Amino acid sequence: AATTTTPMPGFNYPAVPPTYYDNGPSEADRAYYRSEIRQLRYKIRDAERTLRRYERYAERDPSISSMQLVQSQRRLIRTYYDRLEWLESQLY
Repeated sequence: AATTTTPMPGFNYPAVPPTYYDNGPSEADRAYYRSEIRQLRYKIRDAERTLRRYERYAERDPSISSMQLVQSQRRLIRTYYDRLEWLESQLY
């Protein structure tokens, strides 16, 4: 029975079809994963910068909404790291 790769939940990237003639990803697949990883690292850096800004704001004005911004940004960063981990696992 053929197996298919399952994309990470929350991301609508097309699943890269498995390669049946060897044990690893093709060079085109690797290039795709490396490109996605590079873009994701930029997003993580930007999200962490935004998180620091939200945290500073929450210190100055502690409120429910400012804490929700911080929590939401932390969830986004965790999602990015989960996706990054999954992408890196596809390279090997």
